[in-house]
Amino acid sequence: MKLTKDILVILFALIGVVSIAYGAYLAWEPLGFIIGGLMLTGLAITIDDPFQKGGGNR
Repeated sequence: MKLTKDILVILFALIGVVSIAYGAYLAWEPLGFIIGGLMLTGLAITIDDPFQKGGGNR
């Protein structure tokens, strides 16, 4: 009986860890799309507004 109880405790702990990891994956996946979208927007703005020649502080 004790072995069965120990196996159940380990199984529940593993299910809990996997659930936390999957929840973190679901939470971070949209964040990756948001960051990727911001990077693409920044790239588009940089390409659309090229740097002026000569540099300096004008």
